[in-house]
Amino acid sequence: SALSRLELLIGALRARGSDPIADTFKYSEVCKRHSGGRFDVSMPLADDPSWAELAASAEAWALPVLRRAGLMKTGGRRDRVGCVCALPGTPAQGFHVAGP
Repeated sequence: SALSRLELLIGALRARGSDPIADTFKYSEVCKRHSGGRFDVSMPLADDPSWAELAASAEAWALPVLRRAGLMKTGGRRDRVGCVCALPGTPAQGFHVAGP
């Protein structure tokens, strides 16, 4: 699950001397742009068939829309799959646009 993967990644961060709650960081496996307990976690598709199924289902409708809108070139592909995980006690986050 995403939470068990996050626990593993938090352990690796602590082993490197990082404070996963206070520090901000950006790795391919986990990213945190602000202090607190909210993380973007990348999920390896090979490790969990349910994530592969979800990615394939989302791509079936999203890729044609992105291509038709001119937001993705023909031949473009997904480069990762993941989710945002918030640790218990993390304050609620207001609605916002993600990305640039």
